[in-house]
Amino acid sequence: AYKHYEDSKTGGDVDFNDIVIMFNDKFRGVKIPYVLVDEMQDMNANQAEMVKKIVGKKLFLVGDAKQAIFGFQGGSIKNFEDFTKTCKRLYLTENWRSTKEILDYSKNFFLKSTEHRANYEEELKNFSSSKNGSIPKIFSTVGHLSKILCLIKENKGKEIGIITRTNKQ
Repeated sequence: AYKHYEDSKTGGDVDFNDIVIMFNDKFRGVKIPYVLVDEMQDMNANQAEMVKKIVGKKLFLVGDAKQAIFGFQGGSIKNFEDFTKTCKRLYLTENWRSTKEILDYSKNFFLKSTEHRANYEEELKNFSSSKNGSIPKIFSTVGHLSKILCLIKENKGKEIGIITRTNKQ
């Protein structure tokens, strides 16, 4: 599919990745003094190379290795690990979106599920929220939409989050 996509480009068409590659090949410019990269866990090798070429005095990276989801487009946890060797690591420990109960559940679920528990225990030790709420009830089903609709009807008036693997689901 990738080869077909690349072959279908005509008349000098370029996409975002082409622009990054061309930049890396041709950049001879002045360094940018202050560079901020958000969602850096998702950058691919070409984007990481670009960041290294342009950074001047200070590099500020924001990312979460646990949220690396762009492997399909070359995003790699390796880039995250490489940058953390040369950057001072700071943790954002207060979550403003979720309740303490949701954070405790997700933190414990993650630590039990990962093969790299030791890599994340320090980071998650002080993870907190000033909001309190009810203890989340987790339902897991491979059932069809009808099962999800039953769960919604059974919990009428309650806040419900539905997580699926794909948008189609």
